[in-house]
Formats: sequence, structure tokens, C-alpha cells
Amino acid sequence: ESVIEELDDVVVSYTAACSIRDPKEDTDLLVIFFNTEITEEAPLLELIKTIRKQVFQKNGVNADFILPVLKEDIPKTEIGKIQRPKLVNQLEQGKFFNVVKHMDLLNENENTIPYWFYAPTWQKKNIHITKTLREPVVVIGDMAGIFEGLKQSTDIVEVALYKNFEKRSPQKYYIDLDDPYRYEKLCKEIDVLFNSSQLNEPIEIIHFLNYNEPLTTIVANEILDYQKKYIYDVVTLTQALNHFFKERLINVLIVANNIFSEETVAFEKAPLIGLTQTINEEYSTLNCTLVSCNSSSLDESIQLIINELCSVNNDTLVSYNGSERLVPGLIPVNLSEYHTGDDSKFPGLVHGGFFIISGGLGGIGKAIAKYLLSNIHANILLLGRTDINDFSDLKKQEFDSLKTFPGRVQYESCDISNEDDVRNAVQKAMALMDADEIDGIFHLAGLVDEVLLIEEKADHFTEILRPKIMGTIALHNLAKNYDGALFVNFSSVNSFFGGTSVGAYSAANSFLDSFSSFQRNSSTLQVYNV
Repeated sequence: ESVIEELDDVVVSYTAACSIRDPKEDTDLLVIFFNTEITEEAPLLELIKTIRKQVFQKNGVNADFILPVLKEDIPKTEIGKIQRPKLVNQLEQGKFFNVVKHMDLLNENENTIPYWFYAPTWQKKNIHITKTLREPVVVIGDMAGIFEGLKQSTDIVEVALYKNFEKRSPQKYYIDLDDPYRYEKLCKEIDVLFNSSQLNEPIEIIHFLNYNEPLTTIVANEILDYQKKYIYDVVTLTQALNHFFKERLINVLIVANNIFSEETVAFEKAPLIGLTQTINEEYSTLNCTLVSCNSSSLDESIQLIINELCSVNNDTLVSYNGSERLVPGLIPVNLSEYHTGDDSKFPGLVHGGFFIISGGLGGIGKAIAKYLLSNIHANILLLGRTDINDFSDLKKQEFDSLKTFPGRVQYESCDISNEDDVRNAVQKAMALMDADEIDGIFHLAGLVDEVLLIEEKADHFTEILRPKIMGTIALHNLAKNYDGALFVNFSSVNSFFGGTSVGAYSAANSFLDSFSSFQRNSSTLQVYNV
């Protein structure tokens, strides 16, 4: 204590060094309480660093907590002696919780994340050509004629679409997308071809099935069908490759278009983002790269693809804007820059307005409902899968607790993927609450079920996608005619990073991210994606 009070900015006789027991490690922790007149964060942080350094240099110990407190927070006897046991007891009882948390944030230590929120961004990154094109290259489902240009640079094994599997020659095959064993048949045929080549050389495969014209209408069933036919095709391909070439390194280049475009985003292809990331997480011998080519020149697209095949890099997502090569990154977002100090004045939070929360009795949904009820006395419709009569005692208690807040809350069970079901539930609630318009939607509904891609099935894959695709579109169609309505989509970090055993969930949230971008650019809704 005397060592600390040697410092000019520390107020004398209000410093206490205490020992508390850490039950997790069964050891003692050193806590230092001190008082200072410094209030600004930057100089306060410097003082704390100085105290830590001073104690370590002169006493040989490292303080676990250094807490600035008020004079009145230091308990003393009538003769001015600091009551350390009482101080420790107050700390253990939580009196200084806010001080501890403030110091955590100020120090950006292991108890915190320096920034809680990040936004995706695109960064220019040049490609380095480091190898020659390996032969042959398997080209699957090229409907744009790119393989004709590739033939000028390398030998091609062409795999085209047809009504059944057929081998025309060692360099040309046909597959049927409705045949679940199509890639097993193909791999069995080309196994001899690649086993006869150098075993230490990777196999190069280009998947072109998603290089096509984007869908022009928002029809939920068509988008879901697209997932079954073209997106899940990548899953089927990787399963077969893993089975037949388990010991060989395989480079899979998935070529698509308009995935990352802001103006004409092909949201139906966006699930490839999370899926690609998950493939790289789960398969040790598969290197998968998703390349979005938006060039209007076929010759330029061919050259860009050849460049990617001839490079060695760790980029799993690449977007070409013309010939400019971009890769994704993250930048921190400081929400305090956007905070006005009064949440109730946020334009989307209409006092007494009508709000829909899908997945509304989950943890985040309940927190949002409580906030809206407490602060703007909202009329809230909670949408969920479970019939209210089948609620557990805990769920019933949680729902009943929401009714104690100002405002009104209604629960309706429905299939969020069924637009008629959702519309009927919303119309019923709006009639009960005398609501003329939808003021906001918080879309949290979703499914997650852990299954490795090697064990994934088509029906299960699309079932996980259903709430995020059909549910989002159903809610969008309800809200799109209400100018300025708030629409908040709740996604997942898995949409950006992928994740072992959550490939379908990652893909579903990649769709949600992309559709949010479409909503922002094509509607009058206030759209946010978290």
C-alpha cells in the first residue's frame, strides 16, 4: 500500500491491498483498491498500468485486480483504520461488480472482447501465380461455355448434364442431377485416370453449376428448389470425393456469379458461402474456394479462373469486380458512434406500434419483447412452433411474465415457412390489437442440428434452410408494403466462418445475410442484419 501511495495521483490513506480466494484455482488473488481524483479514462488507464508496474518492481507480485473506488467505499474504523475483511466481503457480495467490469473493458483484457460488433468488408488482394496448371482439370456443369476456353490451356474432363449417367469418352461424361449416386459413378470412372497420374499431385475440379442467370422473382418454393438442385450438389460432390480419393489432396473451385454483388445479388446462391467455409473446416484433404466472377467478358472470366487454379493461397472466398480481386474481412463497429442516448427516439421504434418477433420465446426474443414493452409500450406478436396449450410450465411462466409489462403481447403458433400460416397469424393479432400496419419485425426463427457434411442428407439440409429462406420471404412479403417498417434479421457468425457439423445452418444464415442486402437495396424497409 505504501508503495502505491508513493505515486502522485493516488490519494493517501485510501489504498487497500487485500487477498481473496479463487475457488476455481484454489489459490489467492491480490486485489488493490485505491482512490484518485483522475476521472478521464485514458489517464486513469495509465495510472493503473503504473500501479501494476510499481507493485511488481518493488514487491515482486502481480495484482489480479486494481480497482479505483470512491473514498466512501473504503470502510474505516472510528480511528481511521481500513477494514480490509469488510472490503473483501463487499467485493465478494458484488458491490464492486460494475467497477470490475469497467476495468475489464478499459484494459481490454481476457474477460472482454475489445469490439463486440464487426461488419464484413471487402479488401483488394492481388493473386500470385506460383504454379503451372495441372492436367487434367475436371469441369462440372459448365453452361456458359467457359470450358471451351479452358481447353486452350489444359486438358479437360468435361462433365455435362443429361437425363442419365453416361460415359462418352475418358474426357467426357454426363450426369443426372436427380440421381443421388451421380458423383459416385463419376468418381469410380475417373479414379483410374487420376490414380495413374502422380499421386502426390492434387486433383483439380471446377464446379460451374451456380454460374448462371440469377432468379428474377422472389418465389420461396423456387428458391428452396434451387438449394436442393444446385447448392446441395456441392455437398453430394464432396461426399463422393472424400470416399474415392480419401488420401489425395483435392482442390475444388466453385465458380458462381452475382453472389457478392450489391446491385443484382443472387441471394439464392449465397448459401455457398457458409457451405464452402464448412467444407474447409470438415474435410482435411479438400481445399475449397468459392469464386464469384462478375465480369461481362467471357475471355476475362476464363483467365481469372485459370489464375486461381495456378495460385497457392488460403483464400476461401474471392470476388472479382471486373478484374479487381477482392477477399472478405471484418472491421470493428463502434455502436456508440450511432447511439443518440435515447433508444425510444430511434425512428423504427414507434411508440405503441405493432411488432412481430419470430422465435419470440427464445432467450433473445424474450429480451427484445421485454425491451419493447417496457420502453415503447409496444403491441407484440410472438410467433413460435409450439402450440400454446403444449407449453411447459416454465415456458408458460415466461410468457405470462411478459403480460406484466406495459403494452400488449400475443402468441400464435404457426409454421414460419408457410406464408399463408404466417399471414393468418399476423392478421388475427392485428385485429385483436387494432393495429393498422406493421411497424417492425424481428426475425429470429431458425433451426440448428449438428450433422457432419459427410453424413448430410438432402431432405435434412433443406429442412434446416427452410425457416431462414421461406420464413424470411414470408415475413418480407408481409412487411414490404409498409414504408419505413423496421426489419431486423438475426443471423450467425457461422454464415461468415462456417463451422464443423453446422454446414446447413451456416448456409441458411449466409442466405439471410444476402437477402438482407437485397432488402436494403430494393425496398423502403429499415433493414438490419445482426
